[in-house]
Amino acid sequence: EQGHTQRDSNSQSPDPAHAGPPRRLTLRISLQVVVWRLLALLALAVHWLGLGWAALGLLDGETWVDAFEFRSEVPLLGDPLSLYLRSVYWSSVSMSTVGYGDVVASTQPEMGYTMFVMLLGHALYTYFFAAITTLIANTEHISAGFRTLVEQTMRCARAARSSPRLASHRTDAMP
Repeated sequence: EQGHTQRDSNSQSPDPAHAGPPRRLTLRISLQVVVWRLLALLALAVHWLGLGWAALGLLDGETWVDAFEFRSEVPLLGDPLSLYLRSVYWSSVSMSTVGYGDVVASTQPEMGYTMFVMLLGHALYTYFFAAITTLIANTEHISAGFRTLVEQTMRCARAARSSPRLASHRTDAMP
């Protein structure tokens, strides 16, 4: 165990040449990576939930597709792209709000799926904003620690300039 303690005390001052990127750059990159990952997760959720909504619309009986085509006179069954876009539109609106009312559930399975999508949307947005808030808070905490370290270093540098004993060790006093 003493060897472990000795190794830990020696490893506290890493070689500056191999220290890696500056902390601020690392934080900025990690923030961007997390945001892009969260946006990709959100886009995938909208896509897959839209596909599920489209599949429900293609079932037998009076589905949301039939009701939409009757109200708007826009054919969705003959145009897969229109069906996909309308479904993805519905999933994104249902995840972010409670819908606009232009694409509505007509059957009980569609109503259940709609409630599931709304709850999942609220959970995903809560997770999204919590992750961003945590990253920003950690960035501020690390920045505050960095500012404290800089202030301490500046105080030590001022003390070294005013001390005659330490003045002989200053690098700018060397020939």
